[in-house]
Amino acid sequence: MKTARKNRIKLWKGAGISLGLLTAATALGLVFRRADVLETNIVLLYILAVFFASALTEGYLYGICMSVAALLAFNYFFTEPRYTLNVYNPGYLVTFCVMAAVALMTGTLTSRVKRGAMEATEREKEATALYQLTGRLAQAENMRQIEEQVEASLQRFLGYSGSCRAFADLNTESGETSCCCPISQGGQVIGTITVPGKSREELDRRQQRFLQAVAECAALAMSRVLSVEQQQKSREEAERERYRGDLLRAISHDLRTPLTGIMGTSEMIMDMTEKADPRYELARGINKDAHWLHGLVENILSLTRLQEGRQLLNRQPEAVEEIIGGAAGQMRSRAPGYQFDVRVPEEVLVIPMDGKLIMQVLVNLMDNAVKHSKPEEPVSVSVEKSGDKRFAVFRVRDRGEGIAEQDLDQIFQAFYTSKVNMADVRRGIGLGLSICESVVRAHGGRIWAANRQDGPGAEFTFTLPLQ
Repeated sequence: MKTARKNRIKLWKGAGISLGLLTAATALGLVFRRADVLETNIVLLYILAVFFASALTEGYLYGICMSVAALLAFNYFFTEPRYTLNVYNPGYLVTFCVMAAVALMTGTLTSRVKRGAMEATEREKEATALYQLTGRLAQAENMRQIEEQVEASLQRFLGYSGSCRAFADLNTESGETSCCCPISQGGQVIGTITVPGKSREELDRRQQRFLQAVAECAALAMSRVLSVEQQQKSREEAERERYRGDLLRAISHDLRTPLTGIMGTSEMIMDMTEKADPRYELARGINKDAHWLHGLVENILSLTRLQEGRQLLNRQPEAVEEIIGGAAGQMRSRAPGYQFDVRVPEEVLVIPMDGKLIMQVLVNLMDNAVKHSKPEEPVSVSVEKSGDKRFAVFRVRDRGEGIAEQDLDQIFQAFYTSKVNMADVRRGIGLGLSICESVVRAHGGRIWAANRQDGPGAEFTFTLPLQ
């Protein structure tokens, strides 16, 4: 509504200026005629009127209409017979043609120069507004400040109250017509600029160009703020991990000494007590839980050292048979009621590895299998060469209940315990498998978990490079 009213005002203003100039040129021409001034000067008066009409109005239309009106006025008032549009003297036809050509050319060139000057002025204003906006956006520290600066710039340049929102939905919730310009960075929409009450067709080319330029400036500023926020979150996360590692390491070191004493004392009581004595079972339970807690402490210390990069691998050529045998021996003493089926290749397989850490990986995997198996269900441990002879493939399999589908993608995360398998909830805090993954990756291998295809149970597989 406002745009139509402004257009009508411009139309009447241009028509009034043109009519006034035409009237003034005609009146002055009549004065020249009474003074016996040559008709050539009167023609120049009308051409001058066309020039001023083109200069004082907007668009080519006024100049063209003024040229035609000047030609008709000269014919009506100054050629014989006067006060008619008839022409008796053929010589005036040449005058009319020359006058029309000169008037049209003058009006067209003047309008073109004026339009070029106006466009240059508008581009200068646009460049100044964008330069000021860029400076303000460079100082913005958060998304809210970016939104405020963009909205203020739209209000100053377009005269409309725009809206800038980060991570906003491109579809306006209300039924109101609006011009929506997405703010994109790297092919991803990170915000929108909306001009309520205006469709894109209602904005002229200059306004659309400015809106797009503002969106690009806002995209750079928002991307910078997002990057800073992400870096800050990363620093805070690293700081939290460092504090957590320090706390866990301090607690673990403090628990080590008393646990050693508890294990030694309980073993001594077991040696001094008959198996039929109830105190023997109490001492055995204490010893078992102390061993479990001691293993947990060792896992915590190993995890913190691996995460902080302080655990240096002591790679030495190790016979796989000895590593698996040592791990199976530890598990037989810790879980005497369980069976462990160990399968190794007939040829001696020697791999460069940190034997202590790989043995801990196997112990953790076998301990995890024991937690989810019954004593009569054997735990299988095997190793073989991969098909391309580049890796040694270790497998630890059980006949337990298997792994829930929702746990497969998260099972190696630190402190993750299954909400489905109650054994995980009762015994463990989710560090054993995380340590396994860290150790295997440090050796340049891979580890993954799956459910067995030949029946119930889980299968953990990891690879180590042979060279």
